[in-house]
Amino acid sequence: MTPMGWAQNPGDAEHAELAKALRDAKIPLQRGLTASMKEGKPISAKYEVEHGKLQLSVYTMKSDKFSEVIVDHRTGKVAKGRAITGRRRSHERQGSERGDG
Repeated sequence: MTPMGWAQNPGDAEHAELAKALRDAKIPLQRGLTASMKEGKPISAKYEVEHGKLQLSVYTMKSDKFSEVIVDHRTGKVAKGRAITGRRRSHERQGSERGDG
């Protein structure tokens, strides 16, 4: 008889960490989208764990420029924003084409 084991996918640990961290989220994604509107037109939003901390990231577009806006998941206020440069977008697009991202 072959012994059975359970192998955890690395993504499973990330999902478990996110699920645990989401307990602290006080606002829905929609409120984050609304808060980010002063930075540009919201395109997408997601909760993620970044450096061990929960964060709500909203991606926006204004003219032909893209930004990542961090919304405080407790208050719904914009905490910070940063431009996504063409170089970074190019790198992300290449990763998507390879299936990396």
